[in-house]
Amino acid sequence: MILNELKKQFIWFRLQFIWFCRGLHKVEEKEQDQELQSSYNPRLELPIGQAVVAQNYRTGDRWVPGIITAYPGPLYYEIRV
Repeated sequence: MILNELKKQFIWFRLQFIWFCRGLHKVEEKEQDQELQSSYNPRLELPIGQAVVAQNYRTGDRWVPGIITAYPGPLYYEIRV
């Protein structure tokens, strides 16, 4: 009787340990994914003076040639057309 209880407790302990280890593994994977996402930098940095084609929101041609004159923000360029 006592031996059966000890076996049950041992098996239960092993199952909990396995579940715990699997949970830690998932946490480590999530942390690695977060590190990769935070280190990902999608912006394209073009040098000032680079010739580009800019979208024209006024009347006329939809795309017009221009030159980058400033880089005030990570996703914002000032372009002289």
